[in-house]
Amino acid sequence: MMSGPRIYPLPPSPIALCPHTTCLCLVGAAAVRPLVQLGAIVPSLPNPSRVLAIAAAASRWPIPTPQPRTHSHVECGPCQARAASGKAARNRVVADAVEILGTAEAHDPSCAMVHQLRGDLAHITGDMPRMVVHMRRALTNSGGSSAEVALRRLGLAVALGETGDVAGEEAECRAVLASHPGHIQARFSLGQCLSRGGQPDDAIPELMMALQLPNDDPPLHERNVRKVREAALSQICESLRERAKRQQRKADHQGAAATLERLLSVPGTDAEVRAGTQANLAVSRARLGQLAEALLAAGRGVEAASHEGCVGHPDAGVPTKVTAFAVHTLAGVREAMGDAVATTGRDPGTDAAALYLQSKGLYAQAHQICKDPATRSAHGRVQAKAHPDIEWISDESMDTGVGIHCGGTARCVGAQGASLEGLPE
Repeated sequence: MMSGPRIYPLPPSPIALCPHTTCLCLVGAAAVRPLVQLGAIVPSLPNPSRVLAIAAAASRWPIPTPQPRTHSHVECGPCQARAASGKAARNRVVADAVEILGTAEAHDPSCAMVHQLRGDLAHITGDMPRMVVHMRRALTNSGGSSAEVALRRLGLAVALGETGDVAGEEAECRAVLASHPGHIQARFSLGQCLSRGGQPDDAIPELMMALQLPNDDPPLHERNVRKVREAALSQICESLRERAKRQQRKADHQGAAATLERLLSVPGTDAEVRAGTQANLAVSRARLGQLAEALLAAGRGVEAASHEGCVGHPDAGVPTKVTAFAVHTLAGVREAMGDAVATTGRDPGTDAAALYLQSKGLYAQAHQICKDPATRSAHGRVQAKAHPDIEWISDESMDTGVGIHCGGTARCVGAQGASLEGLPE
């Protein structure tokens, strides 16, 4: 199971870091007042380290980021100028905050807030060993609320993980959850730790809680909550899809079907995920001989792929492989139903040739959406099965466990030969 990048915790707001009245008065001015003036004013005020710390927080909230490019021209003077300007502004803000915090630490070397903000800046500049040092100091000197302590622990967890100490990262996440069982980001970070440690079965419940828990233990910054929930959903889907693929390759289609049903029950999945999942479920159901259930799943896959929310929908641009796969799978189920009628003679009211004809049309449709050698081969195979002068001989040794049908050989049994329709390369 692949786990995405770690998400750094943010406080609900810079003001929440310091409720001191003097600090609140300086929040607005700190980001714009020249450092020399701020340095002259702050030492005369009570608790100067807290004032300087909140000034640093105000200075870096938010840090300017380069404007994204709006077109595909790599060598574009205006784009490069905007990117350089944004980078320079970002560097100036970081440098100002570092200078302010240096003064603050000189006033009060044990101020937890100063070390927390120094850790924040180390994270911004990518200096993870220094971040570990400052976050440990912030924790050692913590005297704030449990929510503030949790924030610092999660910052330390990120730093430890980035330096390779995954066990330390997990321990900090569990320490947060001991006092805040509903902490969304701690649940997510623990899920990531377990995933990186090769424990995907233990990681998924943590990620599911990060996806579904209310944001109240304690309330976190909404921007972080959105990022955490999006990342948790993505990792859950990726993990379950990969597990189902492994099970299908091992011919464990019962297990694959259960995994895919579980994926379909995950809230918030988009149309493309549902389309691919339903199509893969149809494959496993067909492999188990459950053709009626396979037909239902394949139909739902095509329906999801036709939804406006799916990137394969015509209104959303170029059709994707997911859409083609959904249609291809429906064709495969129809073909399997034709095989069942032709082989066993069951369902005498159904004509195998008619099912093969339906399948042929669906394979052509899938190939039109996204040209694929496998679809072209299936289009020829189903014609061979339907042709009265061709015998199709399946070869189980060519079964890869992926898809509904295995390979085989077509042998002409008619005196005058036979020809089949082809699809474009």
